[in-house]
Amino acid sequence: GGGVVYSGLMAAQLGVNVEVTTVCEPNEGLERLHPNMRWFILPDEKTTSFENRYDPVTDKRTQWLPARASNIPESHLRTISTDADIIHLAPMENEFDASYFSTLDHPWIVATTQGWMRTANEEGVVHHIPWQHSEQLLPHLKAVIFSQEDVKYNIEIPRSYAAAGPVVLYTKGLYGSIVFHECQEIPIGAAPANAVDL
Repeated sequence: GGGVVYSGLMAAQLGVNVEVTTVCEPNEGLERLHPNMRWFILPDEKTTSFENRYDPVTDKRTQWLPARASNIPESHLRTISTDADIIHLAPMENEFDASYFSTLDHPWIVATTQGWMRTANEEGVVHHIPWQHSEQLLPHLKAVIFSQEDVKYNIEIPRSYAAAGPVVLYTKGLYGSIVFHECQEIPIGAAPANAVDL
């Protein structure tokens, strides 16, 4: 997903070696993204993908899940190197068990939690859900990233997550973000840009 690709490319461009574990259709293009990015792909007949549809009158977005790959089995999670400086968890749609990572004694586990905060109904329409593993995993995380849409604009949720220990980055789209750290709420403005939904 975007969380993995964007953060992975940024780290790779800074000279860091990045390893990515995912389930998707075989895709040689991933291997060509950056020489510092190494992909461990469990092959599947589908690749998890989302589609954004906008109401022509209200411009309100509805998200759809037209395809979903299989889950990542815990046996494969156990192959992730615990020698890595940072382990970044970034599910797309709840495809692995977060509780496994609460058992790891690792100083730098971070999570982009959007994929634990959404699910799709039988028609494929995506809706938001509470993060089911938050109490179990938060004390083991160094940082958490999610958007205001993920929590229906309820700012008390990032506050409660920050109280559990990790630094929280709460993104607000065109309005920048807020960093919650050591009882402080630090606003960060967004750089001027034209928003494009790809």
